[in-house]
Amino acid sequence: MAESKKEQILNRYQHSHNYYQTIRDNSVDYYKKYRGWLNATTAKDYYKWRSKLFIPAVGRAVDGLLPDLMLTLFGPDPFFNVFPREKADVPTAKVMESLLAYQFQEADFFNNVSVFLKQMAIYGTSFGKVYWKKETRMVKTEVDVELMGIPTGEKEADEKNEVVFDGPIFEPIDFFNIYVSPKATSLEDTWVIHRSEKTLGEIKQLQKDGVYKNVDDLENYIMTNVTQNNYQDMERKNSAGFPTAIGTEEGDRRVIEILEYWDDKRKKVTTIAGRQVIIRDKDNPFGCLDPFVSVSLWSLPFELYGIGIVEKAGDLQDQLNSEVNQRLDNRNLKQNLILKVRRGANVNTRALVTKPGGIWLTDDMAAIEPVIIPDVGSSSSFAEEGLLKQEIEEITGVTKYATGSGSGGQSKTATEASLLSRAGSKGFALIIKQIEEMAIKPIIKKFYQLDQKFMETDKVVRIVGEKGAMFVTVPQDEIKGNYDFIPAASSQLIDKNLKVQQMINLLGITKEDPSFNRKEIYKRIWESWGYKDFDSLLVAQQPGMPGMPGMPGMGGMPTAGGAPVEPTGIRPGGPAEGGMPIMMGGGGNRP
Repeated sequence: MAESKKEQILNRYQHSHNYYQTIRDNSVDYYKKYRGWLNATTAKDYYKWRSKLFIPAVGRAVDGLLPDLMLTLFGPDPFFNVFPREKADVPTAKVMESLLAYQFQEADFFNNVSVFLKQMAIYGTSFGKVYWKKETRMVKTEVDVELMGIPTGEKEADEKNEVVFDGPIFEPIDFFNIYVSPKATSLEDTWVIHRSEKTLGEIKQLQKDGVYKNVDDLENYIMTNVTQNNYQDMERKNSAGFPTAIGTEEGDRRVIEILEYWDDKRKKVTTIAGRQVIIRDKDNPFGCLDPFVSVSLWSLPFELYGIGIVEKAGDLQDQLNSEVNQRLDNRNLKQNLILKVRRGANVNTRALVTKPGGIWLTDDMAAIEPVIIPDVGSSSSFAEEGLLKQEIEEITGVTKYATGSGSGGQSKTATEASLLSRAGSKGFALIIKQIEEMAIKPIIKKFYQLDQKFMETDKVVRIVGEKGAMFVTVPQDEIKGNYDFIPAASSQLIDKNLKVQQMINLLGITKEDPSFNRKEIYKRIWESWGYKDFDSLLVAQQPGMPGMPGMPGMGGMPTAGGAPVEPTGIRPGGPAEGGMPIMMGGGGNRP
């Protein structure tokens, strides 16, 4: 039975590999274009003398989109909110939010998501995995030596396991290491094979930890004996100049291919090492949790794989390279003349080299004539280059403002440039929403579910509120409750500068309306600038002294109806209180 199951998994793996071969081959080309490597077949670069420049327009678009995505998604701190679904969970919602925020920080979530989203921008689709990780290390310490319970004053070395990390983690998966059913429209309706590589020493350690079995059978089955190293991820690395390192190590450092098969319901997981031995065949160790997530930049209906920036602008990138290289080729041809030499004219053709101070000896001045090369490097070529770059910006939605290259000589305010780059883009808002719904929200939920199942010790987390920071202990047996996990990035799609300007305009509009809480507007402006210590700016009112009219947060002088009045510049009181009013420097009157 085990043998037939192994063959079934290997057949599915090979079938998926063959079915999606075109997508994987194209993805290697997308990788090369992002790296800026000229493809001779698409750039028509067949001759050694031709120019070989690559204008990295698609690479700049990828690098321009990524900061916008990351800063929008992770602008709020924390980048999500936890809302209780039931009344009994209200007191613990803030604690759960702080616990998850702490775990995301410990798991280096920001950097891992950066890789995850960059892969999405390049290939169109990206995959990731959420699981519980426990990492320990041996620590040497010195302990006191006792004899019959009495310290002897001597010390001896001792070793013990120390927990380095124990919590949920998110890990981006190489685009080329995920294999799914040819009928897959999403990860929810397909089995998944996650391909990876581990050393024999790592596999042995996992057997000691109770994860794997049958590891002794792997001694004669290393990866180089059973595969041809023709995977697309290997080709991608080789194209970057890295040699294949598999099979070059000995002993426990030998690298073995791991195929981790998850059925379509995620109820069981089967792991095959070296395509020979089943080293795990168990129920899902995470219970009913599906560890995989995926996201697409521009998704296609009823398809798992989406479209990325490089695919969308690939043809324009090739045309841009050709336009620039042809212009340079034309310039080189005009500077390095092509000559017509009359046969039998006694001309030394080896000396016919265009260079400063060059001398050509000939008996007949009409024996040598240059071939006239038409000038194609005129302004029309530069205009065509500009139009191609503009077209790439328009179809990808990544403008020059997002890449930091400025306004191209045109005068734009900071607010206008910011609006042009992202705030005014409905397409960008849709991308953010898709990432939240397809990846960020499921990842947060999976972290919480893993906490419920695997958290064994209490956690101390810091909660920052209006009154500063406080530390709260979260008992592991109280990780329960029904919550909604809502990413907060959507509220950041309106540019902060625009929000501040709107609130400042509101202050002007409502200056005569006492029903508005002006202190709260000041506070929101202050927090929009990224600060949180607004109360420390306010001067405490001394006891017995009346508040100045119109000062936010200090009351002011009430009218007969009890409502504060706007400042008039005149101190309350008048001649009836003694003395004639005198003018102050600020224009007010004083008794």
